[in-house]
Amino acid sequence: KYSETVNVTCLSCPKGTFSPAGQDKCRECEAGKYSSEKESSSCANCATGYYSLVQSHECAICASGYFDISSDANTTRCKRCEGDYGGIDCSDASSSLATIKLRNGYWRVNADSSKVLSCPISSFCRGGDDV
Repeated sequence: KYSETVNVTCLSCPKGTFSPAGQDKCRECEAGKYSSEKESSSCANCATGYYSLVQSHECAICASGYFDISSDANTTRCKRCEGDYGGIDCSDASSSLATIKLRNGYWRVNADSSKVLSCPISSFCRGGDDV
């Protein structure tokens, strides 16, 4: 709740916003955070693999066939599993950079890397969650 004037009835902040104690207005939740209730005093972080836009009241996952290339919930970039990301198996709708699985014949340097490379000898790259 917030009050625009001292000693006046406090007003409720809508979902997707918050007001820390003693503030005179509601503030929007940042991207990657949300507020699902009125009268929130803070915003919660989205879970790994989920994202939200500014002033959200809930978090969402990337649609099937996409994955979240971002390594944190504050920025989400859902990318289609084709082109530069064609080696990624996006059959799991909640895929994030840390949890993506690779198709056979592809590899990446580590679990934080979004760069997926074709294996020169495809039988050496088993896919799955191997990096």
